[in-house]
Amino acid sequence: YVTSATLFFLGLNLLTLLLPYFVTVLLGQPEGVVSLFTAVFTGVAFLMLPLVTWAATRFGKARTFRTAMAVLGVLLPGLFWVGSWPGLDPLLQTAGYIALLGVPMAALFVLPNPLIADIIDDEARRTGLRREGIYYAADVTVRKFGFALSTALFGAVLATFGFSPDNPLGIRLIGPLAGIGVLIGVVVFSRGYRLAEPVDVPAK
Repeated sequence: YVTSATLFFLGLNLLTLLLPYFVTVLLGQPEGVVSLFTAVFTGVAFLMLPLVTWAATRFGKARTFRTAMAVLGVLLPGLFWVGSWPGLDPLLQTAGYIALLGVPMAALFVLPNPLIADIIDDEARRTGLRREGIYYAADVTVRKFGFALSTALFGAVLATFGFSPDNPLGIRLIGPLAGIGVLIGVVVFSRGYRLAEPVDVPAK
């Protein structure tokens, strides 16, 4: 869970860092448009929260989390081509694709804490100990590590491959790199997370 969540948050933060450059450099729009794209992304994610809750109830939290990661990992590389497809306004292309990314991202806003709760309950069942504080503190640390790693990776890619209107390859590469990271997280989670649902904790 820790490794996969780190890579999931890495993908989220890379997307957050990418938006201002994508909008201003690739699309040639003013900075104020960035907030519009952010609103589209977060708005769609918010609207998908009931769907995520239903899916987690119907299919299980782990399966829903894994599926959302897989969908996100497949979609992120498409950012390499967004804005360059013929026959459609580049601004509309990007807005539509960012909205699409908000669908799997909704799982990130719902499922991590319930998954950690299941892990805590599993340990309580096996050991009789309740250590929520340590687990949630560790999770916050892991998220910060994911954000720090993504920031360093973002800067390195842009510095190496370029981020200007004449040389935007670095900006284009962020989506595929984020997608690869998230897909690695899917593999790790699929192979390593074996906790059954629901977890029964003995009453005290």
